[in-house]
Amino acid sequence: MAIANVATGPGVDAPHINLKSPLMPDIKGDFFNKKFYLANVFEAPILNTTSTITMKNRCLFSLVWLLVSINSICAEGTWLPRADLPEVVGGQWEYKQTGNLLFTFNDNVEASERSRLMDSTRTYIEACLSMLHETTLSDTVDIMIVRNREDMRKLGLPYSGYTFTNPIIEGLPRKTVLCVGGLRNPLKHEVMHLVSRCKWGPSKNEHLMTWLEEGLATFADPEAECDTLSFEEKYRFILQNGKAVDADALLHHFMEQQTPKICYIQSAYIVGYLIDKHGIDTLRKLWVGGIEVFQELYGMNLNSLVQQVEGQLMQSSQPAVSLDWNDFVRPCY
Repeated sequence: MAIANVATGPGVDAPHINLKSPLMPDIKGDFFNKKFYLANVFEAPILNTTSTITMKNRCLFSLVWLLVSINSICAEGTWLPRADLPEVVGGQWEYKQTGNLLFTFNDNVEASERSRLMDSTRTYIEACLSMLHETTLSDTVDIMIVRNREDMRKLGLPYSGYTFTNPIIEGLPRKTVLCVGGLRNPLKHEVMHLVSRCKWGPSKNEHLMTWLEEGLATFADPEAECDTLSFEEKYRFILQNGKAVDADALLHHFMEQQTPKICYIQSAYIVGYLIDKHGIDTLRKLWVGGIEVFQELYGMNLNSLVQQVEGQLMQSSQPAVSLDWNDFVRPCY
């Protein structure tokens, strides 16, 4: 769900973020801020002085900047301590810069696990860019991965994933993905939130577009689900149990449902349906234009589309989905 440019993970979202959690105080003093601060300090005298500046001073500035650059190069391949995060989960935080991504882990996470999740993140970014018909992600991004939901709770954020894309408002130094790790996680879901926001901007009238933002992120990451069923099968299962919500609920009450996962599954299937029938570029126009352009783009309003989709699903000749409801709604991680 996107609230004040915050997006959270599938089936575990909350309508309010605790901005007074240990994670939220002013985060400063990290490598990037030091680097940019030094760059501004040492470039400013050169750019703003007149011919009275001496060659000696120019050489001094060049030497200092060379040292800063060397520090940057060293940081690319080294895990460094990160002192700007709370030590409430046990152990120390460490980070490594790789290009425009700054990865942060607890120091008791094995090197092989860090490498796997870093590789996955890069793969997910490329996959999400490709799905959106985009090419590069140039934004500088924090990728912070904790071990489990318990670590998230200790940080005051008891949900499995968050994406922050407005650092100035959110009190963070840069755009940030915060996510649980492990073999099953919502990392790709959060990466899609990041990529879609960075490339398309926040959706227009986003309080009415939660279904679209979460639907796209969920559709992009079917592997995050606990089961191996398709979104079509799960939507039919929801319909079989009489649990589906209507278009008004998707638009206005997405996070007020007793079982948010229902909204995620329905929205994921609807987004996939729209992409399959009309293409990703039309979906981008909806994202940018808001719900008021839905009928212009798709020839019907959202309510009519939901009824059409559900009518087709109920007429399917596929056998009924056999699944325990309690297992279906139980969180995966």
